[in-house]
Amino acid sequence: MKKTLLSLIFSFFSFWAVACSCYPFYSFCEYKNILNPDLILSAEIIDTNQHGIRLKKIDLIEGTELRDTIPVWNDTDFFCTGTITMRATQIGEVGDTVIVMLPRIDSVYTPWGVIGDYRTPMHLCGHAFIKIKNDTLNHAPHYYLEGNPPSIVTVERPSYQDFITYLGQYSDCEDLRKGDFAYKPFPESIGTYWTDFEDVNGLQQSYNYQYQITKDTLINSKVYQKLQRTTRHEIYHSGSNVSYSKETFGYLRNDSLNKKVYIRLKDSTYDVLFYDFDLQVGDTLKGTFFNNSTTTLNYNQVDSIGFIRISSNLHRVFFFNRNCNTDTLIEGIGWNTGAFMESIPCFLAATYDLECLSVNGNSYYPDSSYSCDLITGIKDNRQLIQDRTIVFPNPIHETFQIDSPIAFENIQLYNNKGQMIKSLSPKKKYWSLNVSSGIYFLRFETEDGQLFHKKIMKH
Repeated sequence: MKKTLLSLIFSFFSFWAVACSCYPFYSFCEYKNILNPDLILSAEIIDTNQHGIRLKKIDLIEGTELRDTIPVWNDTDFFCTGTITMRATQIGEVGDTVIVMLPRIDSVYTPWGVIGDYRTPMHLCGHAFIKIKNDTLNHAPHYYLEGNPPSIVTVERPSYQDFITYLGQYSDCEDLRKGDFAYKPFPESIGTYWTDFEDVNGLQQSYNYQYQITKDTLINSKVYQKLQRTTRHEIYHSGSNVSYSKETFGYLRNDSLNKKVYIRLKDSTYDVLFYDFDLQVGDTLKGTFFNNSTTTLNYNQVDSIGFIRISSNLHRVFFFNRNCNTDTLIEGIGWNTGAFMESIPCFLAATYDLECLSVNGNSYYPDSSYSCDLITGIKDNRQLIQDRTIVFPNPIHETFQIDSPIAFENIQLYNNKGQMIKSLSPKKKYWSLNVSSGIYFLRFETEDGQLFHKKIMKH
């Protein structure tokens, strides 16, 4: 009998030891789905007493609550000893700012609870609240297992505004991963390309612009990415007439520390602000390559900021107070109406779109499954380029010009014996031909190594 009684006592305490242990311990995001709270809000603790605390509401994240001051009562943890272990003061002290999940009191089983108020969440095995310090979460909202063997990976502590924006938009935050809230810089790897589309309805013609990073280059000891633009132009009002052109567009430079991107156009000697991703609600777009008006316009103000998950990565999205257009600016990618297109006037009957972005040979935007193909018309239309590259006047007396659908990297002059006479600068508009009379050949080389030739005559 004595042995049986001891066994029962041991079993009783063993049960509570297991029930009161916390393995696994749930993150805030995991516990949110377990607790299914009636209210999630950010608030300041303004008062404490022996039966609970009072909160002053800052931002309502989930649920409905009209009161600005919200009572939170102590609760009893029935999973453990049956005593009052769930004191509301565990949430924080007077003056603390917290994000907290709260269950509403539907029935009272303590002398002090009030139906319609809130009770302390049972958080012994999970984070039911997160303190806020200096506008940043005091601990990570989520952690997860990764690798083989698995190890714990902790999501970085986001800013307060980023986290409540994400919660308000997605609700479920268990899919958060390390690096999600970090700044996503503009791509700079060689081979990256953006494809913009423009359909001018009134003129019945369309353009596909492809901007591709071809190599890194140094300008004044700073690293830039050389940007080549390929254009496909189709006129379709009377059949289909398609032409292609290729040129060096400019040079990109990332300033990731300040969340900015600069561009230097091919014939320029200075940089222009290309993108500014360091924006807050209420900010007005600064003068950029796209937005070069010196007048402060209301429709260029950031109306709100959200998030979008693209190819598994989280990007900030900036929305603007505009009456007619739905332009949105995507962090690290560009405008959804064209990464390299200027802002669209409201009255223009045209369609603009960023069709896709490819990074490191893989489609990235709008998602990894999208077919993001290079414009290959240039290589497929060698004869078209040859025919449309014109040297005039020809025969040449003193100076001449070259008109071509693409930009050339090198131009060289050869005599009729195949000997190179000199190199010509492709950046010039006019060239002098100080050679004796006779037949010569111009050799044109594109950036990707294609060669074209034109026969000329010097009088």
